[in-house]
Amino acid sequence: MAESATANEDAGAACDIAPRLDGSTRLDNTGSQYAEDDEEGDDTLADGVLSDIAELDEALAAMDETGDHHPKAEDVDEDMTAIDARMQLVNVAMSKLGTRYRRGGSGETGFDCSGFTGWVYENVGIDLPRTSQSQFLEGRTIRREQLQTGDLVFFKRNKKRRIHHVGIYLEDGKFIHSSSSDGVVISKLNAKPWCNQWAGAKRVF
Repeated sequence: MAESATANEDAGAACDIAPRLDGSTRLDNTGSQYAEDDEEGDDTLADGVLSDIAELDEALAAMDETGDHHPKAEDVDEDMTAIDARMQLVNVAMSKLGTRYRRGGSGETGFDCSGFTGWVYENVGIDLPRTSQSQFLEGRTIRREQLQTGDLVFFKRNKKRRIHHVGIYLEDGKFIHSSSSDGVVISKLNAKPWCNQWAGAKRVF
């Protein structure tokens, strides 16, 4: 992933990806590397998932006070299960901050981008295909404004449709990924080159 952010300025896409409003290297075995802004890890990013749980509790309490009916028990269970899974996924991903990049890596000795996402998801019981292009075919397509913690975010090279990078969305417009230059780091979606290379997002749980 050796392309520079300067080269991506010709992509024509505006770097205007907004942070999520509602609460939430490389796999292809080529020789290119990513150029990106250095980002420091934020140990409080998992708080977004905890706030989701708090909001659900508050909503249920409000229903008690107003006499409204509770949602169906199975719906509440499904919501809590999804929240728990997202929280566990973030904790697993954050535990690997600083792990070095290794081409073709998918384990403790290092990760490429899809190796990292696959390893994280495997640790919460979800199997993903090995490459970012294959992972892009999984799950349900979502818009940027629908992003939630744990969703997969994908990037493509300028003027090409080929997926070349994948990461895991955290919150507040940030995602965690394995960069060829810095290993597992947190970056911003609205920073170059990522804003110009946005390809889409998928939800697999």
